[in-house]
Amino acid sequence: MPPIQPLDIDRTTAPIHSGTYRMSAHAMKRMYRRGLNLDLIAETLSRGEVNYDRGAKHFRIGRRTAAEIRAEGGPADRLEGLHVIVSTDGNVLTVYRNRDFRRPRKTHRHVRGWV
Repeated sequence: MPPIQPLDIDRTTAPIHSGTYRMSAHAMKRMYRRGLNLDLIAETLSRGEVNYDRGAKHFRIGRRTAAEIRAEGGPADRLEGLHVIVSTDGNVLTVYRNRDFRRPRKTHRHVRGWV
C-alpha cells in the first residue's frame, strides 16, 4: 500500500477541530473494505458533528448535514451515517457507517469495590 499524505482539514465552523490527520493502517484497510475513499473521509472530518467518547473524537455525518451536502450537489448518500474515529494525537483509528444515531452505543463498565 502506498504511503498516504496527511489530511489537512480546515474547519471554519469549529476551528478547534482543524488540523492534520493521519490515516492508520487499520483505518485504510477498513476504508477500502467498506468501499470508501479519502475524499469522503476528509469531508466527514471537515463537516461532521464531533462527539467525544473513550478519549477519542467521533466525527459523523447525520441527516441534517447530509441534507445540506445534498442541497450543494455533493455525495450525501455516500456520506450519511459515516463515522470517523480519531485519537487525541490526530491519527484516524477507524471508519465505519452507522445511520442509527438515536442511541449511543452502550458500554459495560465493571464497578470494582472492596471485598
